Amino acid sequence: MARVSVITPAYRGEDTIRRAVVSVLGQTMPDVELIVVDDHSPDNTAGVLRDLEKELADSRLTVIYHENNTGVSGARNSALEHASGDYIAFLDGDDYWEPTYLERMLREVESAPDTDVVCCGRTIHLSNGQTRTEHSRFLGTLAGPEAVRAFLTDNLTPFLWDKLFAAATFQGLRFPEHIHRGEDQVVAAIALSRARRVTSIPDALANYVVGTQSLTWGRVPDPQEYEDAARFLAKQLGPEWMAEPENLSAFLVYRTLAMMILAQSAMRSEKDTADIVRAARRAISLPMLRATAQARPQLAAGAALLRTCPALYRKIYLRYVRSTYAIAD
Repeated sequence: MARVSVITPAYRGEDTIRRAVVSVLGQTMPDVELIVVDDHSPDNTAGVLRDLEKELADSRLTVIYHENNTGVSGARNSALEHASGDYIAFLDGDDYWEPTYLERMLREVESAPDTDVVCCGRTIHLSNGQTRTEHSRFLGTLAGPEAVRAFLTDNLTPFLWDKLFAAATFQGLRFPEHIHRGEDQVVAAIALSRARRVTSIPDALANYVVGTQSLTWGRVPDPQEYEDAARFLAKQLGPEWMAEPENLSAFLVYRTLAMMILAQSAMRSEKDTADIVRAARRAISLPMLRATAQARPQLAAGAALLRTCPALYRKIYLRYVRSTYAIAD
């Protein structure tokens, strides 16, 4: 049994999956198993993976080849069924890790044995070749309930790929395959709710590659996908959790952020997405704005602008995208 199980879904990854695999198997902490799932990719991802299996001949690498496309959640769930490590980490097929990723993350675990989740910083690689480093707004240590609230209010990053999870936090937890947007965020929130202690460090150990064809940047979601994700999260956290005023406020901030992201996705599209922007604006309620104003005043100002003056919001947002992510409007 490996100390860490790394889960990598691969789809249309023929140009990047080798880099991801090598970055895991080349870790300075070698006690790792890497489970890659080729989700019936239409390109040569499967061929690249078969070549890697032969070339590397590394028993730590397991590749699962799906006969049908199940989506990223189905791919991750397949890998979770095979994971045997004490800890679980996620790496997308177009991203990669620094060699000391696992060593550094586990050092935080060893310094406080009740640490169940560690979150690190990341280097963002833009499409124009530039890079920059970022980390969570919150740095330090939180108890699990506090960490969930920090996560839902975007004070801890809303990602899977910059975190190391104790396997116990995923006991019986799987990705909802009927949800196709925001499913990774809700699963991460549920795992955090099971943690005893969560630590956030600034070290830029993960490398995130921005591409216009990725799921995050390339597709305009259906508003119902965000509604399904929120409903799934609320059900999993439970009515007692939702009844706590602090928790409910954090959940409302999460809903505000989701509607802003939905509108932003639509605003980046070349298609006629006015109906989607309109739906996102209408979904931002006054209770959501009040909760967001208390937790994240700047976000609340942005949400209020989206709600009242979407044309100006779009202009400001697209300017931000150009300067921050080198993604053309």
